[in-house]
Amino acid sequence: FRLADKWKEDAGRIPVMVFDREGSGNEFYYQLTLGEIPFVCWEKNYDTKKLNSIEEDRFNLKFEFNDKNYAVFEEEKICVYKPKADDKANDDNEVEKEIEYCLRRIYLHNMSSNRKICILSWSDESLMSTIDCAKAILSRWGASENTFKHQKTTFL
Repeated sequence: FRLADKWKEDAGRIPVMVFDREGSGNEFYYQLTLGEIPFVCWEKNYDTKKLNSIEEDRFNLKFEFNDKNYAVFEEEKICVYKPKADDKANDDNEVEKEIEYCLRRIYLHNMSSNRKICILSWSDESLMSTIDCAKAILSRWGASENTFKHQKTTFL
């Protein structure tokens, strides 16, 4: 979180944090939203059967990225965070109090490979559109990560 403040000094505003799966979890997301730090990441452990059952016409925003065709749509994801007794976000020391907050859940369909996955984001839509969020996470690693993964499989 201190990194966001440092970058804010250098860039004039807090940049959007884009990360893979190393940052996740209800507490982590809540802390980012509490600090008003915009972010985009993959959603872990989303039900693949549920994803595959989504009607194709729901994916109404289409775009091309890295010579692949994608389609997306967005919904709200309501999250509930329950602070711990020693949690700094819990100023009132009300351990039992649950805090609701909202994330953006973006459903991404890679039309080229016919794969679906979810993205989580917290940012103002005026800062990043649904497609901007998808492109941000697709820029995170892209094919380079797969290159390293395949090299490891081939040569180790």
